Amino acid sequence: MSERIFTADLFSHLISLWRFVIIPLIPKGPVRCLEIGSYEGKASSWILDSIVKNHSDSRLDCVDLWRGLEEQERLFDTNIASESQVTKFKDFSVNFLAPLVTQPPMYDFMYIDGDHRGEVLFTDLCLAWRCLKKKGVMAVVHYLPDGIENSDVPSPRVAIDSFLKIHKSEIRLLEKSRHLIVQKRAVPLGGQE
Repeated sequence: MSERIFTADLFSHLISLWRFVIIPLIPKGPVRCLEIGSYEGKASSWILDSIVKNHSDSRLDCVDLWRGLEEQERLFDTNIASESQVTKFKDFSVNFLAPLVTQPPMYDFMYIDGDHRGEVLFTDLCLAWRCLKKKGVMAVVHYLPDGIENSDVPSPRVAIDSFLKIHKSEIRLLEKSRHLIVQKRAVPLGGQE
């Protein structure tokens, strides 16, 4: 593959944290990964190169609407979409996730960086959580975003805190700073297998 091209780097600052926290928790063998909000494919590239390409049967599903982002979608297509282990879904995340909640959980790793409006993010988190396998890992961007707290739109933090409260017994908290990383417990706290 030729060199990947990006006009913005909204991801590299997470790489050292992800290598330390996420990589040791990824199962050996084939894995299935989901990215909601792919933009130009910078995070997708890292997930592909660091997780998915470790096994020929691993997959990465990338979901983004790319509404008004034709240049970013073109770059994503150039950078990532031609990779055989990647499937691109151009749609609202809810349209992608909703049909999956009736199936057994399929994802080992998820990165949620789509719509940052609180009500949309909350929906993404709840639907995606139902698609995450036990011991699966979910990373969420913008727990403490810049400049969104004072707007009239519910912030990502409100959505994430609500999600964490509802699923508290199922979550192993791995990182909660500017970003959130959680693991789905094999057995909920106080529960039985």
